[in-house]
Order: sequence, then C-alpha cells, then structure tokens
Amino acid sequence: MATYTYSNYSCLIYLYPWDYIGQVSSDMHSVTYANLESNWILYDITPIITSISPSKVPAQPVSITITGHGFGDNPTVSLQCTAVSVHLPVGSVQFDGSGNQYFTVDLPLDATFANQTFGLVVTSNGENMHFFLPGGDPFVPGLTSKPQSAPAQLGVGAAPVTASISRNSSTVSGNDDLHPVPVSVGDAVTLTGAVTNLPSGVSVVSQSWSVGGTSVSSYTQSLTNGSFTLFTNPGTSGVTFYRIDSDNVTLYPVTYAANLSNQTMATATALFKVARPTPYSFSGATSTMTPVVNVGNLGLAGNDQSGNPIPTLNFGYNPQLNNGAPGITVNMQESSGYGGQFALIQLVRVANPFTLASSGHTGNENSGGVYVLDTNPGNTFPQYDDSAGIVPTQAGNSTPWSLVDVPFVGLTSNYSSVTANESFQTYFMYQPPTPGAIWVTLAVLNWSWGGTTTVGGGSWAQASATSFSPNPAGATTTGTNSNILPKWSTNVLMLAIH
Repeated sequence: MATYTYSNYSCLIYLYPWDYIGQVSSDMHSVTYANLESNWILYDITPIITSISPSKVPAQPVSITITGHGFGDNPTVSLQCTAVSVHLPVGSVQFDGSGNQYFTVDLPLDATFANQTFGLVVTSNGENMHFFLPGGDPFVPGLTSKPQSAPAQLGVGAAPVTASISRNSSTVSGNDDLHPVPVSVGDAVTLTGAVTNLPSGVSVVSQSWSVGGTSVSSYTQSLTNGSFTLFTNPGTSGVTFYRIDSDNVTLYPVTYAANLSNQTMATATALFKVARPTPYSFSGATSTMTPVVNVGNLGLAGNDQSGNPIPTLNFGYNPQLNNGAPGITVNMQESSGYGGQFALIQLVRVANPFTLASSGHTGNENSGGVYVLDTNPGNTFPQYDDSAGIVPTQAGNSTPWSLVDVPFVGLTSNYSSVTANESFQTYFMYQPPTPGAIWVTLAVLNWSWGGTTTVGGGSWAQASATSFSPNPAGATTTGTNSNILPKWSTNVLMLAIH
C-alpha cells in the first residue's frame, strides 16, 4: 500500500516489499511516481472549487473558468440534476501564480436552463496508473474512487432574445463562409424569420429583410407579357426572392431584422452561395450567301390567292431551300451543375415603313421604339422556336446546340415600296429544375438588319440601302454576359399598322 505525506516537495512511497520515492506536485495534492516499470499519479483529496467566473450566465452556450484545487489532470464538469457532463482532455488544467489550479469549460446551455440555479461539480480523474511488477504480473491498486467536489452555485439567467432565419423548416442563419446555403440563380428562395425568448410584454413591432446581390421578387413570361419586380423589403416575417446573378465565388448575405417594442432589435444573417451556369460559347454568325439582304421567293410568307409564292424582303436565305444560309445562326454550348433547361427569348424592335400601291399613302409597321416579343403564328411558349427551343440538360453535361432565324417582310401587291428596319436582342436563358424556379438571363446577343425594295416593271427590285450586323457576310459576334431579364408588353404579331 502506498503512503505519503505533504511536508515538502518529496515523499516516501512504500510498496511492500519495495521502497520508491515519488514527487509531490506543485499544488500539493498529487504524487507522481515513475521508474522503468511504472508511471502513475495519485490524488489525495476531494477537489475544491474556490470560484467560478462568471457565476451568472445567460441561457445559451457559454464558457466559464473554474479555479480551485485537486482537479487532477483531466477532470469532468457536470451540472447536478441535468444531463450536462463535460470531460476535459489532459492538459486542460493550468496553474496560476498562487499555486491554484484553473481551467475553462464550455457548457452547452440553452433556453431550457433559463432562470434557474444549478450545482456545478468537478470530478477528479482520481488516478492515472499503469505499470507491471517485475516478472510481468499486473498490479492494479485499489484506487477506484474518483473524488467529486462540493457543488458551486451557477446561476442561469434568461435566454437571450434571438432572431433566426429558416428555410424548409431548417435553421440556416448563423452559418459561416465554410458552410453557406447552396442555391442556383432562378431558384425560389423562401425564408421565414422568427424571434424567440421574448420577455413578457415585449413584442415585434416591425420586420425587414435585406438581400445581398441582385434579386427579383417575381418574373412572369407569356406570349403577350414579360415582366419582373426587383426585390424590395416586404416588411413581413416571410420572404421569397430569386437571385438572378452570381460570380460563383461571392457569398451573399440575407439578413432578417425585427424591431421590438422595448426599443431593441434582433437580427439574424444567413450566407448563400449562388451557382450560375457560365456559357462555354454564345455567338451569332450571319449568312455566308450574298447578297445577305435580298429579295426572293423563299417560301417564307406562304402563297397569294393565285397559289403563287409571295415574294419577301429577307435577311439571309431559307435553309430548307437549296441549302440556303439563314440570316443568322446562333450557336450555344453550356453546362450547369444543377441540371435544368436552356432556351432563347428573342425580342425585336420594328420600324418598317411602306407605300401603298393604290393610293401612294405611306404607313408603318412600328413597335413604337420599344422591343416586343419575336414569335411565330401558332407558338404557345414565349421561348424562341416555341417549346422545341427549350433544351433540357443534366447536371454537369455540356451540350452544343444552335437555332437559326431568317427575318423577312412580305411583299404583297398592296405595296409599291417596303423598308425593313429591325433590331434584335437574343437572350440566352436558364431555368433550374427546382419547383417554382424562374428563367434567368446568362447572356444577350444584339444583331440587326435593314433594306428597301420597290416595285418596278411589275416585279420587286433587289434590295438597296441594305445594312446588317454582324457584318460582313459570315461574320460572327459574341454574346455579352448579362443578368438583365427581357421584358415586353406585346408581341410582333400584334403590332398595329400606322
């Protein structure tokens, strides 16, 4: 049996039939014994807590410092009558200049601990021993007791007033830049703000949201209307918005703030990382056949009452006839980590004056200086080429595809002269596969064409005063990265003749 005293910094440890010398620790409450055969520590007394700081804490996760004696080298801290028990690793206990031991411990408190006082106790690890007597026979001494301190009083106050942001019933606020909330451009991001632990008599009097980056509250598309509303604070506990831009690097904060009736404010912030497909390519190439702006019977405007093809003033040629080159070929290749679908939306600004053959009066098919939706008879979708122009993609896939356009103006016998002057905006758009997602713009391509023709000798002359872009024939222009959503209030089929 081991015996020792604390009259100085060394003591005699007697294990029959051998005698060994152990070293008393600087806190005078343990002895370390070591030789070639053993290494063990004995703790002699019950731990004593002399102070805890702070002794009054809020009902939330906190750190406190405990000072005293006899803690050992890796004690356990617990709160009486609760499930809280924190075992500290070796090395957590330090010594101050007065020979006291101290350590810091994190307590996982929450609102269930509010407005109560708990007994905090420290349990020493008791002994830390392993050795073998000569001959290899193990010796395990009867030091199984792990002494526990008398409880020190820890007061837990009210839980702090806390704001939070949740999405799909899961809290997303309080995250850091290593754990942002992943979303895609176009996703419907629906969030709910809440305030908990309000004191009696205190209420929320107003609420607000701020959303980093560029977002809209809504975006709708139809054959007759395309419109959006930029995001503004709704002043409610819930919010829905759609991100329309991202650089795939920046983290965008969303903050919910609640003004309380006691003149204080509770806020919560969540960080979002927004994925946005980046087109590998988006370009437009004009016809390689000349003249690019031409007059001909290309079968684009149907037949007259006699069954003859109506001649047209054209930008390019009908690709279904003699392998003709269209006015413009738009080439695209894209990839999305989320999947979804891609499409084109095309707007046109029209100013096409004409002269009537019968009276010589002039008129104008005109969009009033604004862009309208470019569509064809029978279309049911605003996307260019109707539903056939919507191209689905799987996550990570890269699919090249192209669409063509041959703009034209019909040359009927009603006219003696016709001029075309049309400018186009072709939007490369993406819609993620999530419910309620909107279409968002990735890039936009600008191009145009124009020309004039007149009747002479019973037939239409070749086009004059022609212009087109990109220029010259066969030239290519590259689309510009953009987050601007296309908008329109009518379509080209509904334009009035003035």
